[in-house]
Amino acid sequence: MKGLRLLGDVIFEYLIITLILILSICLVIPFIPVFVGVIAYLRLDINTRTLRDFWMGIKENIKILIPYSIFELTILAFSILNLYFFLTHPEKNQMIVLILSYIALFIGIVFFIHAPIIILTMKVNFRQLMYNSIMLIFGGIFRSILTIVLLIGVAFIAIYLPHLLFFLPYFIAFVIAKMIYPNFYVLKARALKTTPQELLNQEQQDAYLDEYGQVDHSK
Repeated sequence: MKGLRLLGDVIFEYLIITLILILSICLVIPFIPVFVGVIAYLRLDINTRTLRDFWMGIKENIKILIPYSIFELTILAFSILNLYFFLTHPEKNQMIVLILSYIALFIGIVFFIHAPIIILTMKVNFRQLMYNSIMLIFGGIFRSILTIVLLIGVAFIAIYLPHLLFFLPYFIAFVIAKMIYPNFYVLKARALKTTPQELLNQEQQDAYLDEYGQVDHSK
């Protein structure tokens, strides 16, 4: 019964999150903040997370989300629209614009993958966000490369088969939350000269303390 309940929770969650993401994609402007909110939600344990975590992920970081959204939407729109046009009209192919579009797409994907984790774990300005997003790659180069390759594949799906994109946002957010979030723990552990597992254990212990720093026996 527990397994069936968990399966039901996952299916319901997938439908709700997908609906929220699709609506944000259709409206365009709220997409990036909503996506970051979804990652804030998905990075938590399935047994404890609630939609409040989604809203708080947006509310607590709205100041940095505004410039980040402008940057990300601009660079992704520029690259994807250019590539779609030139790849569907090869007779008008302009090599320089095409190369710049590929570079812009790659840059946009790199920050699309890594910036949300920095936003959710650090208080940064826009310049610091860009710098720390790059540094986050070195917390797990293999995980980052694998995720980047996956997102490049999704970007080309958006170019050639845009109608399929509506089924993928949940999985994109889930992969980023589970693959890139550990990179932050690796870098933090290096800075503190400890291990990622010890940091996770400390967070779990802190979760059992009440607002006065005392052990909460109700947990």
